[in-house]
Amino acid sequence: KVDWDASMEKEWDEIVPEDMLHGKTLQVYKYLLFAKRAVGVRELQKALGFSSPSIAAHHLGKLVDMGLCKKLYNNKYQVKVLIKIGVLKHFVTIHAFVIPRFAFYLSYFITLAIFYYALSSVYSSPVFDKIMLHLSLLSGIVITLYETIRFYQIFKKEF
Repeated sequence: KVDWDASMEKEWDEIVPEDMLHGKTLQVYKYLLFAKRAVGVRELQKALGFSSPSIAAHHLGKLVDMGLCKKLYNNKYQVKVLIKIGVLKHFVTIHAFVIPRFAFYLSYFITLAIFYYALSSVYSSPVFDKIMLHLSLLSGIVITLYETIRFYQIFKKEF
């Protein structure tokens, strides 16, 4: 199990040039990241459908050389540094769990809906309905605006 701390999370351009992590090497990095544990060469080869263990070992070696993962004493590999590249920019890490950012918004709106339906039977009034409607709309607008600005900043950075 990998326990993340803030020092492990780095911006992409602080570590390696952008053209070094792509294709199968990026695929291997993502697999290691989502595995949440150390992974061996043969396991990686089978999981990603590589034709031989040497292909998996080659890409693991590239990740070690870049400083993104480390080889353990038992010949297994684990992520050493968490970088935000591609789709990983839209995930949050909490300890060893990688969670889509939108999962938090989903849980917020589900909680809001449950709260509304649970209390609407007790407090059946137009004022309560208006408060819940405005709370839902405003929070949806704020979250959507935040994500729009964030995606636009990512877009400007990449192009």
